[in-house]
Amino acid sequence: MAEYIPPLSELVSWLYLMHTADTSMYEAISSYVSSGHGFYADELLCTVRMVEMTGCDPYTAVEETAEKTRNKEFRDFLSEYSAAVKTSGSPVSYLKSRLESLRAEEKAAEEKRFASLSVFAEIFIAVFVAGILFAVIVFLMLGVMNNSSPLPLSSVVYGVLPLGTLGFLLSLDILYPAPPKERKKRTAVRHSITPSDKTEKQILHRFSGYERRKGFHCFLRNPADTVISYPILTFIISIPAGAAVSAGLLLKHLLPAGTAAVIGLILGFFPYAVLSFCKSCRISAAESGFPSVCRILASAAGRGLTISKGLSEAALNTHGMLGKELSAAVRDIRLCGGVYDSLGRLRDRLQIPSVDRLTPLIQEASKHSADMSYPFSLCADEAAFSVERAVQRKSSMQLYVLIMYISYGVFIFVQFMLTGVFMDSFSALGNGVNISVFSGILSDAVLIHGVCCGLAAGKLSGSGISGGILHACILLSIGTAASAVMTIL
Repeated sequence: MAEYIPPLSELVSWLYLMHTADTSMYEAISSYVSSGHGFYADELLCTVRMVEMTGCDPYTAVEETAEKTRNKEFRDFLSEYSAAVKTSGSPVSYLKSRLESLRAEEKAAEEKRFASLSVFAEIFIAVFVAGILFAVIVFLMLGVMNNSSPLPLSSVVYGVLPLGTLGFLLSLDILYPAPPKERKKRTAVRHSITPSDKTEKQILHRFSGYERRKGFHCFLRNPADTVISYPILTFIISIPAGAAVSAGLLLKHLLPAGTAAVIGLILGFFPYAVLSFCKSCRISAAESGFPSVCRILASAAGRGLTISKGLSEAALNTHGMLGKELSAAVRDIRLCGGVYDSLGRLRDRLQIPSVDRLTPLIQEASKHSADMSYPFSLCADEAAFSVERAVQRKSSMQLYVLIMYISYGVFIFVQFMLTGVFMDSFSALGNGVNISVFSGILSDAVLIHGVCCGLAAGKLSGSGISGGILHACILLSIGTAASAVMTIL
């Protein structure tokens, strides 16, 4: 697995915030190493160890790291950063200008990435939609008119289309890999409890038993919220239910085997896809509202209020999942008293990149400065920048997702014309062509094409495998309904 290289602006913004709190060069770097992860944190760890073990000054250690690193952009930044500290004593102005330029570069790179994704979407539509449709028509005509084997048509439908789509999705994964998620350690009150006598051990044992049963109690209090938070739980019911419905349709001979199997798949996966979509909508709403929360916290800190007071004010002015979680964090602070532990548990519950970055950043900044308004303002700017990028990607890919739905409708219409007009005409001639074989392949082509278009739409839109399953289930439902209508007519 390739090493994760985060955006350089993440490191620059961290160092910028630390230096605005009047920290030294070594303190700023060591704070990032202790809280960050990825390539830059690993490289700067060598700098910290060099200072601690050899006793050299931070400038020499940074220059040594710059010479040894294999990342040119990181090398140039370390050289400029060290020079700025040496010449001016405080690199705040340099880091501020570098942060602004990096954000502009990242925005341009993201726009370039969207443009390349648009090219990939056009390639998929041209090759695996229009191209496959053309190949199906040609091989169907040749097979029916020449009374030849349906093997070429079968190879396109059962081989080229699914395997080509799989290769397309793997290519996108290789060219545009998603950043790996940091493995988070759960922050719990019981971790800080050290039993010293028999009574405390009994209390700790009861508390551990409560934590094991807490998930079940939460499910009983609010089943809908629990299922939306963990959509994979729906498979416990949906998969057996889909299999039972499919088996019932087959045993009663109400539908063909292929149609019954497709209905079972839709019933098995559709609840998971819908609930995953609801969960992603909640997370998107929380991400969109988080910059406003940071601005409220910055305003509260500017007025001299504590973080807990600022969280209370933000919880009152925030709605949805984010407002509920902020209220839970406020109650957590009142009961346990630990602001940063409560923020850590808030981070574990939300699992949003902006919140993941807030907790260590605020904790490190509070060690060097009593004024927390600027750290919250910086977090608000970074969160707003992330939200802007997500909205830009979604809006740029919506057109291609719509085109895939339209092209699937065209595919169904062409299949209807081929089956209802062309195939019926040849069947009436009685030239010995096995029409039922070709009709079955066309029906399967509609279903396979729906799955492939759905998965590609989910990948291109950035919604992942759950979004692809949702699009596939919708297209499969449309294709199955169209097949049923054609059978009736």
